Amino acid sequence: MEWIAGAVLGALVGEWLLGKRLGNRAVAWGAVAGLLPGVFMVVPIFMDTAGWMWWHRGPGYSAVAAVAGGLLLARPLSRFWKREKITAVRAGCFISAVWLARILLACLDTAGAAVWWPFAGGRVSFGIVEAGDPLLALPPAACLVWMMFYRTKKQRPKRLRAFVWGCGLLACYAGFTAVMKLTAATGFATDLEERGAGADRRVVVPEAPGGLVWRAVVDRGDELWMGRRTIFQRWSAPVRWVVYPRGAGEDAEHAGEREVRRVREASDGYWIARAHNRGLWMADLRQGEMRETGNRDAMEDLRMAVAWDFEAGAPRDRLIRAGEGRPGFAAATREVALRITGREDDEKLTPRLAGVPGQFPEILRVVE
Repeated sequence: MEWIAGAVLGALVGEWLLGKRLGNRAVAWGAVAGLLPGVFMVVPIFMDTAGWMWWHRGPGYSAVAAVAGGLLLARPLSRFWKREKITAVRAGCFISAVWLARILLACLDTAGAAVWWPFAGGRVSFGIVEAGDPLLALPPAACLVWMMFYRTKKQRPKRLRAFVWGCGLLACYAGFTAVMKLTAATGFATDLEERGAGADRRVVVPEAPGGLVWRAVVDRGDELWMGRRTIFQRWSAPVRWVVYPRGAGEDAEHAGEREVRRVREASDGYWIARAHNRGLWMADLRQGEMRETGNRDAMEDLRMAVAWDFEAGAPRDRLIRAGEGRPGFAAATREVALRITGREDDEKLTPRLAGVPGQFPEILRVVE
């Protein structure tokens, strides 16, 4: 769904910059240009997993790449659009604008993008909405389809109206989720303050599409606290925190390895680690988990959505993906509905960390 959102955003920028000259072709060209950063994902085919993690949302999603792309494609596109009298400057600005819009889209979600590469490390992430959220992409896409039916000069006002609706829906949804994140973050901060629980830092990210359920991960040094809340809860409502021991001592043997350092960077420090007989298992706690019940009474197994398994003795790629993946849209929507209606019964279950190779599920402490 992320590539659909990128194409939709590119199509809107194409209509804005070239719509008067190219008509519906501007929408098509914008959609194609919105996929350009994704083209760079061909390169990691020749890399190992650690290299892929560095490249994904890395150099191709930087401002330098956006400017370079505009400069490289400006003259060829101006020649191609010679009949439409589109200058090289305008064509280059079109490519760079679409590229930057795609980078902004990547910055909206938890993973973020390396906007300032190669001048600064780290990634820019606002964490307000997942780039693959259907509610972000599909309403503007419907407006684009509606807009493309208006082609004549007389229909220009109607075309403009559909374009404004598309931009407005996208901006309003992003703005709505930003406000909802602020509301949820205030609730989490209030709960921690009332408990007197200090924190080195914390992050608040969307738990599911719609911006109605949020999760917070609190870094408390040797342990990470994870809690959820809906925007309908009062700020004074207590949060149920699941405590994950970080396992910092367990990665001491492999701390200097390139793959382990790459996982730490990709997770922005919100990682947990567990040693096993072949190496080290690590997970990004920001990305959520799959929950399983029924294996044992009053128990709930938590399997990390994004995890990696480092095997020191592996002959080639020593780092492999070991996560369970995030819940699908239908499952996430169902969970949101259960939480909003107050029928979610996981509050009574004892959480266990599952999915670590060669280990039984680990019972986790809960702070109520």
